[in-house]
Amino acid sequence: MRQVRCDIRYVSLVDLRDRWGGGFDVVLSDPPLRIRGGDEGPEQGSMLSNALYSHKYRTMSLVEHADLNLEVLSSRGFFFLWSLKSLEDYARRCLRKYGYQYLRTLSWVKMLPKSGKVHNGHGYYFQHAHEILLVGCKGDVNEQVVSFLTKVSSDAIFGAAHEASAKPSAVHEFIEEAFPSSRKLELFARSTRPGWYSLGDQLSLWAQCYSCDFCETEIEVTEVRWKKKVGETKDLCNSCFVRQKCSEEDYFQIENAEDAEDAVLHEYTSCDCCKVESIQGVRFSCSECPDFDLCEGCFDERDELHSIGVTKHPPSHAFRAVNEYHPPFPVHEGHRCAACRVSPITGVRIECVDCGKGKEGKVSLCEQCFFSSKFPLSHRPSHLVVIREEEKLKGRMKRICQRCRRDLFGDSDEFIMCGTCPFLAFCTQCYIDAKSEDTLFSFLPQCHSRSHVMMRRAPNGNLTQFSG
Repeated sequence: MRQVRCDIRYVSLVDLRDRWGGGFDVVLSDPPLRIRGGDEGPEQGSMLSNALYSHKYRTMSLVEHADLNLEVLSSRGFFFLWSLKSLEDYARRCLRKYGYQYLRTLSWVKMLPKSGKVHNGHGYYFQHAHEILLVGCKGDVNEQVVSFLTKVSSDAIFGAAHEASAKPSAVHEFIEEAFPSSRKLELFARSTRPGWYSLGDQLSLWAQCYSCDFCETEIEVTEVRWKKKVGETKDLCNSCFVRQKCSEEDYFQIENAEDAEDAVLHEYTSCDCCKVESIQGVRFSCSECPDFDLCEGCFDERDELHSIGVTKHPPSHAFRAVNEYHPPFPVHEGHRCAACRVSPITGVRIECVDCGKGKEGKVSLCEQCFFSSKFPLSHRPSHLVVIREEEKLKGRMKRICQRCRRDLFGDSDEFIMCGTCPFLAFCTQCYIDAKSEDTLFSFLPQCHSRSHVMMRRAPNGNLTQFSG
């Protein structure tokens, strides 16, 4: 079992595939797609309103989901894709984009947990009581591209409906029975299962079990763990560390969390080797490079990764173990963008004072939606707009020029920044030079898109759209 709590939009799926033996045999995906809740039926009002209906999890637009390069995850095998009935055509197009041939559609009939009756939801003509699971195959199914057992389940799955959008475990059990020896990946996962690699930003906070490399016993989560700084990877329990008379200068002292809820999640901080967004557990930061971090898995394999050319980071540089986290930019907890519905808003939050009058709370927009003029219908050009940059700022806002690597933090600095990618910033001159030399693309991260709005930050903190 392996789990990574992350935003899948910012994960290098190619690196994930290569690190996991060249691909997955079975992929199960439950994308949190943003529904068109304001649509109206022929004789009724809207089924539900996105202005009133808010999810407790982050959603994705169809464009954001379509941009994911999930086709790189496998060269052969099966893909299981959850979908609403209204989005079935879109789901089939996704399967074709990923390189899979559509095979069948399974139906999950939702049941009430206590009474066992059918759970009826929203709908225009009929109340919705089921969701569909599309199955696709990459390769010739007659040649058994992946070893599987047939007729282990019907095409109807009856399972209880619990929290919003949660899927029944019967689907996992069916896949495990039908594909007993396959490499399985779940995207947008909410929980973990043995034998699966799970990715998602709703996974429980990360907790990893370690064994002592000397006595080979499991190190308790409440016990101090000692990890060797240089040379052969080694983890020791506290008893063996004392018994072997090891030096504290040669080891990191790591305080394990008492439970999963106390584990550290370094949100918005990516590993510079495997490129996973949000490092879980201990983060290993280079003491000499200003912005180089590794997750613990890549730290343990850093010498091997350097020898095969995966990373060019100097192996002689020392690291420090960081077991606490403070976001290096504003995180506006409790504020949701009125346009794209992202929550929390990170970076600068634009607040319309007049749109919020007479309502509970004020209307807020993220930077990208504000500069794209995605205002609510109630907004007028005469309304007072306030920029909230420093609200709920935890820790020091750290921005580094991606070209010259100069620290841009400071009231006297003017620089160019991306309104969507929190860390992406350039000195004004560096940005102009890189663009004129046609080398700008080499400094942009994988998560950056041409549709992102670039902004100029003036020394007084004012932000304006940059069109240079």
